[in-house]
Amino acid sequence: MEAVLEFDSGFPHDYAVEEFGELPGTGILKEPLIYFPPPKGRAEHNGEWLKVTAKSGKTWTGIFAFGPGSCTVVISTPDPNTVCVVSKGAGYLANAEAPEQWEEIGVCPVTDFRPMPEHGLGQVKNQF
Repeated sequence: MEAVLEFDSGFPHDYAVEEFGELPGTGILKEPLIYFPPPKGRAEHNGEWLKVTAKSGKTWTGIFAFGPGSCTVVISTPDPNTVCVVSKGAGYLANAEAPEQWEEIGVCPVTDFRPMPEHGLGQVKNQF
């Protein structure tokens, strides 16, 4: 198995994130499958597969599209319900309780991140 995905949990968070293992033999998941961003012209895209469980117990699997970089990490944010996922340089913020509430980080590729929980801040950077 590949190396475990890095999770920087510097901020308190109300969700659990785990790497997605394998599709069940039936090919059907028990939880919703959500694409970040929704694919255009194809039913799927390559990306980081993660299973997210919110504090309420709501569980969903997200496929976070790869970007043009190499940085892949999950980062807690100042909002305990929001998870930040960097998938090979593409960054996403998703609400663990309501994953349809998400946004793409406007910096690409993300090459570094600097959570600063002592100041209530988080920052992502690109190489430019």
